Amino acid sequence: MKKFLLFVVAFLFVAANSYADYCAGTAPNSGGGNYYAINKIVAKVNGAEAFTWNSDGSNVQDASSTCSMEIKAGDELTFVMSSITSEGGKHSQWGQTILYFDWNQNQDWTDSGEKYVVYTNPGTPQVGIEYSVTVPSNFEWSATELKFRMNSGEAPQHNSYGEATPCQALSRGLMATFKATKPVAVAERTITFQVSPVGAGTLSNYQESSTVAISSVATANAGFEFVNWTLNGEVVSTITSIIDNTEGDKTYV
Repeated sequence: MKKFLLFVVAFLFVAANSYADYCAGTAPNSGGGNYYAINKIVAKVNGAEAFTWNSDGSNVQDASSTCSMEIKAGDELTFVMSSITSEGGKHSQWGQTILYFDWNQNQDWTDSGEKYVVYTNPGTPQVGIEYSVTVPSNFEWSATELKFRMNSGEAPQHNSYGEATPCQALSRGLMATFKATKPVAVAERTITFQVSPVGAGTLSNYQESSTVAISSVATANAGFEFVNWTLNGEVVSTITSIIDNTEGDKTYV
């Protein structure tokens, strides 16, 4: 009887640890603000805007409830990043920014292939830079969501605090956590994107028929300017990219 009880206790201990949550993250050792860090990101999936994040000023930020994107194997994720603090973000030229993706969905960012160094000590202020990550071709969803994190601040060669980790913000920097989700499958439907007037622009990055999210990006031709996307005569977006993951055939103009 005693051996049986010990076995049960051991089993529960292992099960609880196998579902440990992501580290919350800690503030940088240095203190002193976060003026070396990226503080704005526009995130895109296959060219279509997924979210825009603006720093709230704190050193550790969890934006996963408001900043998320649907992803699948082979998708190209693009991050347009800016350090727009005082003096034009000049301190970012001595900074470092790293992205961490939990591809195997085990609630950490320490496995091989999960770390992406965006820049280290670049020598110029980082405003409007673009960095792309391709979702691995062998990526498979084993859960419904995963989190990814940015760690941005002073490059390690300028201080004595050591290399970046996914769980402690860089010196004079910040870390922010975002979310990626499994695409929502819907019934097969056809989505059509149109330019109005004809010849005013071009469309890219979409397929018409699918059971997952369908997106398109509009580019205005010379002499024209993009205004909005409409659906059944109603304005649904004023940015050039649009994503549809809802049921039913429809036409966006």
